[in-house]
Amino acid sequence: MRVILVVGAKGGVGTTTVAQELTRAGKTLAVDAADGALAARLGRATWNLTHEIYAATGAWRAKLIEQALKKRVTLLFSVENIATGSGAEVPWEFVRDMARRVPVVIDSGIEPSAEVDALVTQAVIVTQPDNPLAQWHVAQWQQRYPGARVIAGTRPAAAELAGQLFSGVQTS
Repeated sequence: MRVILVVGAKGGVGTTTVAQELTRAGKTLAVDAADGALAARLGRATWNLTHEIYAATGAWRAKLIEQALKKRVTLLFSVENIATGSGAEVPWEFVRDMARRVPVVIDSGIEPSAEVDALVTQAVIVTQPDNPLAQWHVAQWQQRYPGARVIAGTRPAAAELAGQLFSGVQTS
């Protein structure tokens, strides 16, 4: 299972750009848990991660996962999609099931749900190196995600990271 969480040190640092580049480079599925910008940029079929999808069981759940993989959908997660009383962890179980088949990139914006932490196999913190506020937030996220990679929110930085994550190429 591989789940890559992309979190921003603050708004406007390029979190969605990095998530978009990782999704395309790794031929992964994407989860937009931020503001819908990733779903719009990818231009793929988008499924709202609603109760009808994540609560599916058995053969119906397997069929939904197969369809999502085949269509390479982007899952759009928002608190409004969650049925009252269902528990916030339930939608993430659906994502976990998908991540058992293909890598998943989650664009969390600047505030990832605590429930997603159990899924994360690699965290990526996006920052602006010359911004003191962003650097303060980086230190906070590194406490929550030890071993997280910290990168600038640019396409070249995202492309280099994608090469490291998806082709096994390690650069210094």
